[in-house]
Amino acid sequence: MGRSVFIEEVIEERILKLFGETKWASGILIGQSTPQRDYVIHLALTPRQESDDLSDDGLNKKGVKQTTVVNDFDEEWFVQHCRQVNCMLTGGLRILGIFVFGPADIRTKLQAKFRQTLYAVHKMICGDFPLAKWKLDQSTGQVMLQVCSATKKTTCYTIDVSDTKSNIQPADLKYQNFVSKWIHLRCSLELELNFMLQKKVDGKTRFSNIKGGLMPVLSNIANSLATVDGAILSDEQSLIMEKQKGKSSDKISTRNVKLYLTENKFEPDIQKCTSRQVLLVGTVESQAFLHPKATVKEAVDAVKCDVIRSLLTRCRLLCEDMDDNAQDEDVENETLTTWELPKRIFAPLCGGHVNISDCVFKDEDTKDILNRILELMGVSVLEEDLVSDEKFADDVTCEQLVGDRVTLNNNENVANEINSNSGSTFSPFFGASVGALTVLMAALYKWYLDM
Repeated sequence: MGRSVFIEEVIEERILKLFGETKWASGILIGQSTPQRDYVIHLALTPRQESDDLSDDGLNKKGVKQTTVVNDFDEEWFVQHCRQVNCMLTGGLRILGIFVFGPADIRTKLQAKFRQTLYAVHKMICGDFPLAKWKLDQSTGQVMLQVCSATKKTTCYTIDVSDTKSNIQPADLKYQNFVSKWIHLRCSLELELNFMLQKKVDGKTRFSNIKGGLMPVLSNIANSLATVDGAILSDEQSLIMEKQKGKSSDKISTRNVKLYLTENKFEPDIQKCTSRQVLLVGTVESQAFLHPKATVKEAVDAVKCDVIRSLLTRCRLLCEDMDDNAQDEDVENETLTTWELPKRIFAPLCGGHVNISDCVFKDEDTKDILNRILELMGVSVLEEDLVSDEKFADDVTCEQLVGDRVTLNNNENVANEINSNSGSTFSPFFGASVGALTVLMAALYKWYLDM
């Protein structure tokens, strides 16, 4: 008997609507994995790809109607959809696989293509968020759910994408209502992180440079000590606590997790050509959702995954925004620059039993968020349902933050200070409270070492 795949019943209702809407569709299965089973809580249909080659009635430039599934399924488009959806997921949630709605022979005809797509999705996720590096997310199983558009027959398969020679295995499919029993985890993490960026290297993107500098910081988060509701608990202990013997179980739907990072020892590798020192200051609001049988370790790992994924996502969005606006991070006449990362906003999913998130810049409108959620997740959310505990820092706060730091005007003193391993070149910050994450970047223009 293969793995068990449990699907929230509301998804079955969504699938039934497809029979009157289209003859072909694909989508992303979103949910949670355990060693024995997978839980699918949401189906995000692939957005329609706009093409200049097709007219509104599906005709190409020669007037021939494009109706074959082979032409309609675009692996690259599907993977890009997965990348954007993955950034919106909170802790505990992951992309479980692919949904296919079409004729009965679609799997046999396109099995190789679907298989290749699942491997591509896994490779993309591991590249964007190297969580397996710290053994935080070791799930490698993917699900393929097929519904025949003619007979309504549903088949489900699983595959281990960590093995290129893995065979597709049939899975036991069940529709149930289960997400309402899931546990909600919350974590508010205040950060004041120092790290270095390498001198700009040809062929290396701005984000890959920042990501490389962040790796020691992310490792610190991954290995941090955690408490649940103020107590250090055993890894294998259940999240649902029981009352005294003889009494009924007291199920707590929301648990508070706190992460304790080790001291940020700022010791840059001076053997590398370093050009910028980065200070990341602010608060990260994290949420995670887990099945009721989850252990403390699963809960802590889910929160850590969410924090790491949120940090990397926001840094990538900031880099893309800078690239779009042609901002050069190595402007020679600026010794200190300040940027604000986008803040995180949570939106309800599955009737509010779980949340997804989006990142918004200060100049973005709420409608932009609602449109993104509708396009990528297929969910209509009201403006009043959006929640964010993160606040953008006002101008006074940013000025105070900069004022409480030592401006790096004398590059020789900076180099001497770092070479003497005296720690951060910034003075300790005890000033304003920063809400959303703020980045200070100080240039060390003359501190280059010949390799």
